[in-house]
Amino acid sequence: VGDLAVRASFEVSFASLPAVVSPGGVAPAHALRMLGLWHGSTISLAAATALLGEPEAGVADPLEFLVDAHLLESPAPDCYGFHDLVRVYAAERALAEESEADRRDALYRLVVWYLHTASAADTVVAPQRDKVPLEPLPDGCQPLTFASIGRALDWCQRERFNLVTVTRQAAEAGLHAIAWKLPVAMVACFNTLSLRAEWQAAHLVALDSARISGDRQGEAWVLNNLGMLALQQHSDDAIGYYEQAQAIRREIGDRWGEAQAANNLADAYVQRGRPAEALDPLKRSLALQVEVDNRYGEGIALHNLGEAYLDLDRLREAIESLRAAQAIFDEVKSLRGEGHAAHNLGRAYLGLERYREAGTLFGQALAIRQQSGDRRSQARTLLYLGRAQRRLGQPADARRRSEEHTSELQSHHE
Repeated sequence: VGDLAVRASFEVSFASLPAVVSPGGVAPAHALRMLGLWHGSTISLAAATALLGEPEAGVADPLEFLVDAHLLESPAPDCYGFHDLVRVYAAERALAEESEADRRDALYRLVVWYLHTASAADTVVAPQRDKVPLEPLPDGCQPLTFASIGRALDWCQRERFNLVTVTRQAAEAGLHAIAWKLPVAMVACFNTLSLRAEWQAAHLVALDSARISGDRQGEAWVLNNLGMLALQQHSDDAIGYYEQAQAIRREIGDRWGEAQAANNLADAYVQRGRPAEALDPLKRSLALQVEVDNRYGEGIALHNLGEAYLDLDRLREAIESLRAAQAIFDEVKSLRGEGHAAHNLGRAYLGLERYREAGTLFGQALAIRQQSGDRRSQARTLLYLGRAQRRLGQPADARRRSEEHTSELQSHHE
C-alpha cells in the first residue's frame, strides 16, 4: 500500500510537468525518463547533455525545472541526482515509454562521452602515455576538454565513482569494446590521485570485457594496469600480471607492447626488492624501445635501469643511466619522468655523500612534482630532501621538510 501511495504521488508530479519550459528545449518528462537510465549517483550537465543528445542550452532549463519540482536534486552547480525512489520510477517510465533504440542510443552517447572526456583528462595529465583507440563521437556528444593538469584531476576526483559506474554499465549493456577502454583511458588520473579502489574495481570489469570481446591487445593493456596497481599495493601479484601481459604481447607480435611489459616486469622486481633480477628484462626492454623508436619508452627503461643499479649500490652506473633518462624526458616534455629522474639522481648523490648536489636535485624534483600534481611522490621527495639538509647541517630546514612530508602523507591518505 505504501508503494502504491508513493507511486501515485510521483505520477501526479509527473503528469503535471509541462511539455516544454523553453522554446526548442527538451521536455522535462522525457529528460526525467532518460536520466533514469543512468546508474550513477549524480550526473553533470555536460554528461546529461550527451545522454539526451541535445544542445546544452536546451537541457539546462528542463533540469532546473525538475529540481524546482522536487523530482531532481542539485547538490552542486550543474550537478544533478535522484532520490532513490524517484530514480526507480523514472527508470520504469523509460522502459515503458521510450523505445529500445532510443534507450540504447542514449546510453551509447553517454559511455562514449565518458570515454572521450576521460581520455582528454588523461592526455593532459600524462601526454606521453599510449592512448586507447577511441570510438567515433556520435551526433549530440561533445566531450569536455581541459586547459590544465589541475582541472583534469579535479574532474576525475569529482567523477571518481561515476567512472566505475559507467564502466560497469557499459559492460552490462554488452558494450565490451568500450568497457575495457574506459578504465585504461583514465589510469594516469587514477594513479596521480591514488584512487586505488576505483582503479581496481573498474579494471577488473575491464579485464572481463576484454576477454569476452576477444581483444588480446586490450587484455594485455588491462593486465599491465592491474600490475601497476598491485605494485603500489606491495603485492607480488604485480609480477604475475606483468608476465601475462608480456606473454600476450609476444604472442600477437606487439614489439612495442612487449618492450613496455618487459620494462614493467623489471620495475616490479626492483620494487619487490629483487633488483638483480631486473637487469636482464630492462636491457631487453631498452633494446626493443630503441628498435621501435619509442623515445619516451627508452627514457623509462633507462630510468628503471638506473634505479636497479641504485638499489644494487652501483652508483656510478646509476648516475649514467639516470642522466641519459633525464635528457630524454626533457626532450619529450615528460614532467613525471623528469621528477622521477631528478629524485633518483638525488638518491645516487646522497649515496656518494655529495649532499649539496643531492639537495639541489631533490629541490628540482619537488618543484616538478608539485607542478604535476603527484602528491604521493612529493611526500617521498620531501623525506629525502630533509635527509640531505640534515647532512648539510641544516636541522631547521630538515625538520620543516619532515613536517611537510607528514602533512603530504596525511593529505594523500584522506
